[in-house]
Formats: sequence, structure tokens, C-alpha cells
Amino acid sequence: MKLIKYLYLSPGGFSLPYMMGICQFIKEHYNLKNYNYIGASAGSWLSVYLASDMLDTEPLLLNYNELFKDTSLIYKWNNICPFLINEFSDNIKNTKFVKEKNILVSISNYDITNKIITNELVNDYKNLNELLNLCLISSYIPFLSGRNIPKRNNLITFDGVFSEPNFNNYNINLKISNDMFGRHFTFSEILGKNKVNVNELLYLGYYDSIQNKEMLDLIFLN
Repeated sequence: MKLIKYLYLSPGGFSLPYMMGICQFIKEHYNLKNYNYIGASAGSWLSVYLASDMLDTEPLLLNYNELFKDTSLIYKWNNICPFLINEFSDNIKNTKFVKEKNILVSISNYDITNKIITNELVNDYKNLNELLNLCLISSYIPFLSGRNIPKRNNLITFDGVFSEPNFNNYNINLKISNDMFGRHFTFSEILGKNKVNVNELLYLGYYDSIQNKEMLDLIFLN
């Protein structure tokens, strides 16, 4: 039985465009047909980007920049997920990856009775809309993302950043994160407090990938 290869895409908050630059480079230069994906928070959306037929990121980032560049922290966190659901729904045409369950979404569950937080890797979606709503759950930050706290199976659910996935049963070939190439993002930048030029972040992620192509070649060309 062939071992399935996975890419893990980590949380990244509003450094998402930087990570998208990395993902765009990977998508343009390597064959990903034998990969599955595990995504948490911002990484869950990028998992959908990598698994799907989305190619051109420019329209998405243009709309992203216009909507969020001069807005408050609360506005950003209340509106980013509905925005991404709309943009991804409009740009994805082939949903074969949904039917084949190529993505696991990392979410945090809070058990009120036992007062514990556990991680769950979920792929019980039946269509693209259900998958994107799991990405919303995986990106929900209590108090920042609005008052409508998501629930699944009588458990409070929220951002995958608050719990650590168990990768023991998964062959993770690469973890894609905002610090994988040594670049540092401040907490304020990740949280979205400052004004961000999303195109600049995308280009930085793409540029850093070019500079580290030999390392990526070792992973994807072997």
C-alpha cells in the first residue's frame, strides 16, 4: 500500500498572503497530484488553494487589499472568513479534491464538562461549502471573530492554533509556515493590527521560495 504524502499548512493569521506566495511557488513548480493536505487556521484556506484548480491569486488579493487595508482589527476578524468563502467559491470550478477528501482541517474542540481543549483533524465535509465552513471554524478566534461561536457535535470549536495535531498516522513531507525560511513576523502583523500591503507579502513569500528552491527540490523532486 502506497504511503500518502501530506503537506501541513500551519496557522498564520494575517500573514496568510506571505504563505500564499510560498504556496503559489510550490503549485507552479511541482507536481502535487500525489499529495494530501492538513491545514490549520490560515493554513486550512491555503490547503484548499493548493488542492484546488485555483491558479491566479491576483484578483483575490486585490479584493483582499481593497476590503481590509484601512479597517480595524475587529472588522478584519469579523469579515475575513466570509470574504474568503465568497472568493474561493467563485474561483474554484473543479471540486474533485472535495470528493476525494484530499484535505484534513485542524480544529480545536472545547469540552465544557471536562474543561479540556483537544485537536481534531476533520474531513467529514460533503461539498465545497461544508469544507470552507470548516476552514471558518479552524480560523475562529474567540472574542475577535464575532459572538456566534461555532459548535460541532455539542462541542465548542475554534481556531486550530490553540491545539496541536497528532501527526503520528500521517507522513508529513513539509510544514509550510510563515517562519519556514527564517522570516520573522511580529504578533501585531499576524493579528492584523497594522496596515499590510498584501501584494508585497505575496511577493516576499514567492521570493523566499525562489531563494530556497534547492531545499524544496529535495522534497518535491525525490
